[in-house]
Amino acid sequence: MTVLFRPAGSNTAANVSSTAREEPNYEYVNGRLRARMRDFLPAQVFAELACADLQGVERYLLNTVYGPLYRRDFMLSDMPLTLKLESLLSASARQRFGELKSWGKGTARLLTSVLSIQSDLENGQLFLRALQSGRNDYEPAMPGCGELSPEFWRQLAGAGGNREQIDELCRYDPTELSNVLSTAVKLLDESGRLWEAEWFYMKSSFDWAGGVLKRCRGSNGAVVSQCLGYLIDLWNLRVWLSVHYGSGAPVEAAHFLKGGSLPLERLFFTKSYKALLRGTFWRSRGTDPDERSLFELERQYLLWQMTLRREDPLGVQVIISYRARLFCEWRNLMTIVSGLQSGLDRAALQSVLLIDR
Repeated sequence: MTVLFRPAGSNTAANVSSTAREEPNYEYVNGRLRARMRDFLPAQVFAELACADLQGVERYLLNTVYGPLYRRDFMLSDMPLTLKLESLLSASARQRFGELKSWGKGTARLLTSVLSIQSDLENGQLFLRALQSGRNDYEPAMPGCGELSPEFWRQLAGAGGNREQIDELCRYDPTELSNVLSTAVKLLDESGRLWEAEWFYMKSSFDWAGGVLKRCRGSNGAVVSQCLGYLIDLWNLRVWLSVHYGSGAPVEAAHFLKGGSLPLERLFFTKSYKALLRGTFWRSRGTDPDERSLFELERQYLLWQMTLRREDPLGVQVIISYRARLFCEWRNLMTIVSGLQSGLDRAALQSVLLIDR
């Protein structure tokens, strides 16, 4: 079956072209971000909060950058404490990611959009999996920090799997990625193969990001291209692990994505996990993968991004580092709140935090 997706609105390409012609303002954006670095919680705090209780987490956050927003919008709510804290963390992340996007001009704005694709990729995958399983309780995993707006994901969640409503929401959303998601949903319905719909969504999303990158030549574009390459690696490694160590069908091996740092030939023909990663950006603590392997690879990618701010204080590296640190803080705090609520063992909870060791 050949899948044809509707032409993206002409305004999308026109907006990219007009933005690319603007003078970039990295110095302004980076100055604002450096001033915001002091707002991040110290790394050791996450391990301490994992040994506290929900009331302790609430008391601590009241005396941080989260305090004013919590007092204004959540403190007096009759929601359960867990839900109040989770809502606070996601609202704060949306606000901070949104501010970052609004500050950029020219290629600074375009590259910020490309970097935000990780949120859309994860939310899209979760949405497709919810549709495949017949669940109608889909909730976005990330705080709407991508090109697709928080409101778009909330409306999709409210559609309850209704295909006509999903198609309408995607048709009237102004971003090209909504068009890609709509086509992936149709592919899932027609083929019944989740991995094929996910692969199409991932490939088309990366194709969109690559098209934007063509407007952003120079060292800044090259750094963001490297980030995308490692994101592609994470997808390819997930497929490779599924085929060689999981329940993946052999046909999935044909659905690696091009453009990563790991050569396709190595992914196709290497049988050993250690040999697969040898001499690459990716490191493995053992010869064989385990259930934590993908988590450790993701942690490695995020910690690398955080170090980039030291390489060029006037380039896109500061934006990359800030985004990675903000995502890690959001994820750590959400993990702590969820873990404390479920009574997870403290040592186990600390082991799944994305903290710099």
